[in-house]
Amino acid sequence: MSDVTTLAFETNCHIFDGCGFPAPGLHSFLFKPLIGDGGGSVYFNKTMLLALLGSIVIVGFFWAAFAKPKIVPGKLQMVAEAGYDFVLGLRDLRNLDWVDLPTSHWPMWSKPRELAEIIGRVASEHATAG
Repeated sequence: MSDVTTLAFETNCHIFDGCGFPAPGLHSFLFKPLIGDGGGSVYFNKTMLLALLGSIVIVGFFWAAFAKPKIVPGKLQMVAEAGYDFVLGLRDLRNLDWVDLPTSHWPMWSKPRELAEIIGRVASEHATAG
């Protein structure tokens, strides 16, 4: 055994050839077909299976919740109506401005100052415009 280590940034090292960290990339999301060969008209892979199963679960949930709707809703119907109302309200959003804040899922923990500045700026812009 040799004590020589090849680092990932060296020119004679390929990242997928046993040195360095094999970073995830597009190759991580190319799934083998479950049905079909990828070259024909029929192709079904893991991603499509998960999307199909998720759609079946969602349709089944709403079907069960609204199978026998009542004026005073039960627990399942109440949850379904709340979800429906939330999604229905999204169609009323107009003239959105997206603000990029390069951070993780929880910007209030990782970049609270930057988030507060953005919220303050947007609030003051809308207060003067309205």
